[in-house]
Amino acid sequence: MTLRRRTALAVLAACAVAILVVYFTVQSILAAHSTTLEREKANRDLERASDALSQDIASIETAVGVWAPWDDTYHFMGDRNPEYIASNLNASTLLNLSVDFVVYVDSTGQVFYSKAVDASSGTEAAIPQGLEQFVTGAGLLAQHPSETSSIAGILFLPEHLALVASQPILTSQKEGPIAGSLVMGRYLDSEEVQSLSEAADLSLELYRVDDPEVPEDFQVARSSLSEGQTTLVRVLDGKTIAAYALVNEINGNPAFVLGIDEPRDIYAQGRQTARNILFLLLGLSALFSVLLVLEIDTLVMSRWRRLTARVAAAAKGGSLSERVSVGGKDEVTAVAEAVNVTLSSLERSHRDLIQSEARNRALVEA
Repeated sequence: MTLRRRTALAVLAACAVAILVVYFTVQSILAAHSTTLEREKANRDLERASDALSQDIASIETAVGVWAPWDDTYHFMGDRNPEYIASNLNASTLLNLSVDFVVYVDSTGQVFYSKAVDASSGTEAAIPQGLEQFVTGAGLLAQHPSETSSIAGILFLPEHLALVASQPILTSQKEGPIAGSLVMGRYLDSEEVQSLSEAADLSLELYRVDDPEVPEDFQVARSSLSEGQTTLVRVLDGKTIAAYALVNEINGNPAFVLGIDEPRDIYAQGRQTARNILFLLLGLSALFSVLLVLEIDTLVMSRWRRLTARVAAAAKGGSLSERVSVGGKDEVTAVAEAVNVTLSSLERSHRDLIQSEARNRALVEA
């Protein structure tokens, strides 16, 4: 193998090693950084989902805040006026308020009036099972210690999750004595989850903590969140990352796991950046290798070839008086000078040999 080819292969091997080291280093750095950014974004999006849920609860609290401190409602708790029911508690009114049920509780903690509607059909429906324990007696939604009291949150019912709010029934001047409590609620069903997803522009899912048919990733999240974590972010695969939060019901017990999943766009961009860097390094290394080989060929190999040619010419001529010259002040010049010294030495030895032979011949002839 020629020296020129060995040099080219050595340069290419060095470039290949450098490219691999730089590429895998950059890739690992970008992957770690991308994952960190994705986790931070997933946590922020999870907060947005929680905020959307809180806003939904706040919207019910706002509706209750309009109806509970109202003279008509206050008088209704005293005279049970049928006109109030006909005007304000028909199915269309509840649908316009975006509530699925309403419960009026008197000051003794008994249900004074209640009504529920089926949002899909617009017809009257039964009050959800399990609601009574929260709105009667000393139930959490039944009693208010002061005129400014307000309770809102999530109810964990046997068949439903519900967003509820309760406030004391007062006059329009928000004065008492408190005539009872007004409770309004909206089911947290698939339609409501879809509405939340659209409002937050996220892919939302939720599963009750007692749901036996929970996807595997939600099972893992539920186990981890039950051990004290407030949120959990998991990379599901190379294309999807998910974040989870455990949401408590109105009395503080776990109600459901809220989850979001989103594509790993940042990670994909990081990988694409690493690939672009690899292509750039390949192009630069190819250019560098060609230029380096050409530079070596011009500055070194051409001079070696010239030296080799002149030494060969001197040998072919058979004259020891020939000298080689390549110019410059480098190792090639040093080799040329060494060759010239060798030729000079050989010339002197040859001359001395001729003179010695001439003397010996003269002695023999004498």
